Amino acid sequence: MTISVAIAGATGYVDAEFLAEVTHKGDYLRQEIEKLPLVERVRGRGLMLGIVLAQPVAKQAVRDGLAQGLILNVPSENVLRLTPPLVFPTMN
Repeated sequence: MTISVAIAGATGYVDAEFLAEVTHKGDYLRQEIEKLPLVERVRGRGLMLGIVLAQPVAKQAVRDGLAQGLILNVPSENVLRLTPPLVFPTMN
């Protein structure tokens, strides 16, 4: 019952325009990340991205990111998982 209520409540907040904006932000973020030197490829959809690195430096990247206020997750030694909020601002 609780899950049904949560889903029904959340459904009212999600519309086509909002989803299009999230898709746009994800595409923009992917393009910018792909420009970074140690990035081999970026996988995922929307704003939930896996960043595959050319070297096993993911744990150090998490420490460096945290020092700058960025929270990252490390599913493996050469992959970073980025899951920013849906309201993530972009510069374009």
